[in-house]
Amino acid sequence: MDFKKLIQKFKELGLNKQLTNIVIIILVGVLIIIAASVFKDTTTNTTTSGKQQNQTTNTALSDENSDESESSNDDSAYENQQEAKLEGLLQNIQGVGNVKVMINYEKGEEEVPVYNQSTSSSVINENDSSGGKRVTTQNSTGSNVVLTNNGDATKPFIVSKYKPKVSGVYIVAEGANDSDIKLNITDSVAEFFNISVDKVSVDAMKK
Repeated sequence: MDFKKLIQKFKELGLNKQLTNIVIIILVGVLIIIAASVFKDTTTNTTTSGKQQNQTTNTALSDENSDESESSNDDSAYENQQEAKLEGLLQNIQGVGNVKVMINYEKGEEEVPVYNQSTSSSVINENDSSGGKRVTTQNSTGSNVVLTNNGDATKPFIVSKYKPKVSGVYIVAEGANDSDIKLNITDSVAEFFNISVDKVSVDAMKK
């Protein structure tokens, strides 16, 4: 906008200087409002885009943490269940009273995924300058884990799961001060978990 031409036009129309100044101030104010509105829209779009990106990142991290937490909870529930089951069995042995059990494991639950196997072979025939022939056969194999979609997440397709293997058992039991009862407890636990007797430790519970 050419303010000099606009002012000249106001003078030609016979507007006095004071009124001309007022009109100029109003026009400047309108321009400022328009500029502020454009800047505000740009800032809002940038902020919205940043929030959407952060929300997507946080959702991915939340899904991953949720999977890890769920796996840990499953392991803990299984371990507690095994300890409770063993305590109930041992309390049914003649001469055994209250029992407390702690079970140690080599590692957590093992998951076995499905693999997609691929095999390829090629035969190369070569002739040398003396008329000889040579045939070369090349075989190659490969495999990759089969994946499955679960909502927005992609996970391996699990075909089987193996519960954690017991590495040792510690038992505190009433009546274990008797050597025969202690031996019965040791043998029963070793047979129950299919481990050697040296991995089972039994102590008498204090009275």
